[in-house]
Amino acid sequence: MATAAKIITRALTRLGIRASETAIEADEMADGLDLLNDMLSNWNDSGYGLGFSPIANLTDEVRIPRLANLAVIDAFAIILAPEYSRPVSAALGAAAKLSFGNMVRAIVFIGDVDYPSTLPRGSGNDYCDDNWLDTTFFPEKGKRNF
Repeated sequence: MATAAKIITRALTRLGIRASETAIEADEMADGLDLLNDMLSNWNDSGYGLGFSPIANLTDEVRIPRLANLAVIDAFAIILAPEYSRPVSAALGAAAKLSFGNMVRAIVFIGDVDYPSTLPRGSGNDYCDDNWLDTTFFPEKGKRNF
């Protein structure tokens, strides 16, 4: 798992603000930690099951699945762009879209849908077949509708 400082540093590097060997100021890291907490809390509240809990220190591990790390870094870089008056490159935007989509596909499960019995199942017209003749419009009603 990555620490908060590592995610902030990688996001700034992806945005082109800092080179990987350049130190980041303490106030920038503190602002980054607040924004990272806000972003991940928002994702957690929006239904993405990351299991995130707020981070208190920069050395704390960000407890999210590893498959979400790249999506978090890319999205966080985009969130940081206005703070540093930097445009988001097309490459970063495309990478963020791809990584976020991959994360969502990996963590979101849409189960089978049970259709309610009040949902119409056709126009009520007869279906002529040797084995089946059904003119009911709503399945819950046993009587013919037409």
